[in-house]
Amino acid sequence: RPRDLYNHLKRLEEGLNFLRIPFDCQSVDWHKIIHKLLNLHSEQHQAIYIQITRGCTYERSHLFPKQVEPT
Repeated sequence: RPRDLYNHLKRLEEGLNFLRIPFDCQSVDWHKIIHKLLNLHSEQHQAIYIQITRGCTYERSHLFPKQVEPT
């Protein structure tokens, strides 16, 4: 079972809000997704890595890209 999932998701959401990255997936949705993934495999020790970006742009810049969808 996931360890401290509530606090991990809360920290993720706070970080995304701070970075102004739209976050439309609710915590309950993440719980469902994570538990589904964990149940797909029988290994006792598993890890799930979540990475969210501002989106993909063809032009590299340190500025926040405009009109991109988070990935």
